[in-house]
Amino acid sequence: MSSIITIAGFTGSTRAESSNKAALQLVQDLLPEHIQLDLLSIEDMSIEAINERLQRADALLIATPEYKGLLSRTLKHVLTQIAPEGVAEKPTALMGVGRGHEHAQLRLLLGELNAAVLNEHVYVSAEQLHSDATRQQISTLLETLARRVQDTVLAN
Repeated sequence: MSSIITIAGFTGSTRAESSNKAALQLVQDLLPEHIQLDLLSIEDMSIEAINERLQRADALLIATPEYKGLLSRTLKHVLTQIAPEGVAEKPTALMGVGRGHEHAQLRLLLGELNAAVLNEHVYVSAEQLHSDATRQQISTLLETLARRVQDTVLAN
């Protein structure tokens, strides 16, 4: 692993004006120097291309809404088709902008892929997205994710 940590970030929303896509843009703005975000437009990518990018990433950040406790069709399709070795044991953080904040289905699918999902997460309403408190939560989440990557590297 290089000294720069690469996080593959993506959302399950396919809407151009998605609050969760806006959340990933905010993450991009808040990145410390030692972290880079590789934004994946999963709705426009082949499974092979997604697998390639996930394999190169040190960690994952998924920003997605929950629709009545369910994932978007796009995200569910990707998570059931990707190669498990691309996410197995990788530190994974979850974010959500909207009303549903359990991500039970997402956590279940990530568990089946053996992803190392953090207990820490950021769940906010669209109105809270650009607040100072949310910016602090995101910064803290990024640092926690970076520490988990470093811990994983040291353990191996």
